[in-house]
Amino acid sequence: PLAKGEYVVVTNNIELFKETYPTFTGRLFGPWDNDPSTGEIAKLSNEGDVIDVKLTGNGDVSCSYSKEPPWPSLANGKGRSLVYKGGNAALPSSWGASKILKGNPGVGNDDWLKTSNVRINEIMPTLTGQNAWVELYNAGTENVDVTGWQFESKVRNETLTIKSGIVPAGSYLVLDAASDFSEELIVSPIGGAYYLYGATEGDESSLLLPSSELSSGVVDLADGSMAQGALTTATPGAINTNLYIGPVVINEIHYHPIDDNANDVEFLELKNTSATPITLYEKVKTTNKGWKVEGINMDFTSSDILPANGFAVLFPESLSTAVGETGLRTRYSIASDVLVKFYKGKLSNRGEMVAVKKPFDFSDDPTSPSGIQWFYNWSDATLYSDGWKGENFAKTDGFGYSLQRKDYSTMGYEASAWVAAEPTPGK
Repeated sequence: PLAKGEYVVVTNNIELFKETYPTFTGRLFGPWDNDPSTGEIAKLSNEGDVIDVKLTGNGDVSCSYSKEPPWPSLANGKGRSLVYKGGNAALPSSWGASKILKGNPGVGNDDWLKTSNVRINEIMPTLTGQNAWVELYNAGTENVDVTGWQFESKVRNETLTIKSGIVPAGSYLVLDAASDFSEELIVSPIGGAYYLYGATEGDESSLLLPSSELSSGVVDLADGSMAQGALTTATPGAINTNLYIGPVVINEIHYHPIDDNANDVEFLELKNTSATPITLYEKVKTTNKGWKVEGINMDFTSSDILPANGFAVLFPESLSTAVGETGLRTRYSIASDVLVKFYKGKLSNRGEMVAVKKPFDFSDDPTSPSGIQWFYNWSDATLYSDGWKGENFAKTDGFGYSLQRKDYSTMGYEASAWVAAEPTPGK
């Protein structure tokens, strides 16, 4: 039993935990089960993941984390933990890097490192005949002097210094790549992670650029959170435009089926909004790579083709043997020209980031388990939530309804881009 207000800790190595935190006196559980893919005790992924905690009879809770922007870099192999600040636990803005090195397990209301009001708001890549530029935005009420602040390009493994500049309160500062840094800033169209570091520890902002020749930036959402991606139009010194959306979109999400109905299962539906078929497999340089759906651990293969104006329905892998493709097609009257695939992951019942990505380029990366870092062009993304407010949205959280797309003008982050209705996989 877990008492009201009590904290418990779960670890994959009890002895190492006790050595690392000798003053810990709380309740400790572990180790975890073995990972079936390795045969060894499971561990948290360094890449990022969704954590679901199942509480039998009392619902469930979940959270997300990632090593990529805009998540705090100090929690990515630099000795800090992630501390929950409040709000939607699937959002990066709900988490901060712990103020205490190695974190403070078993204790609540921990302090986290505060960030400034200045953020990276938009970045234009270096193109033929055009310098790159970086736009900063100050969400605060006082001007901020960014002279001497550091700007890091992970893809080029270099850190430059801002020569001088002041970001006005509630306004923008655009930095020219050729003249406003200690060295010329090169922003590759292949994308990558970029970080801005202030004068104090933890004071950072970051932006993950997709592979694109468009500028990429941050868009403020109606619920107070932010989304990032390539932008339809560059807007240096002004509010950002809509996020660019590609031809393959997330069209329907049935993330929390009715718990006691075996015939009601989760699924994700994609739609090709173009008038031509799309092969979900690319040859990049000398290597072949499938498109992927991030969030459900789904990679497409060489035989996967999405018909013009057609659909793909993705089901959990457990259904491939329990029901099978034929059984699912029969159950939901899915036409033969609809692509049916199975994924290894699971959609969170609380909400998470789901993104459709097309492979664009890769480079050697000795820190990656595969030895390669892939760069992707984002076609669509959403961060759905069981906390979305609106007519019938509550029915998508275990009451038989799914989220269905109604707006394809930008990526599907806003709740207003969706409606709740009875599931229609493949239609």
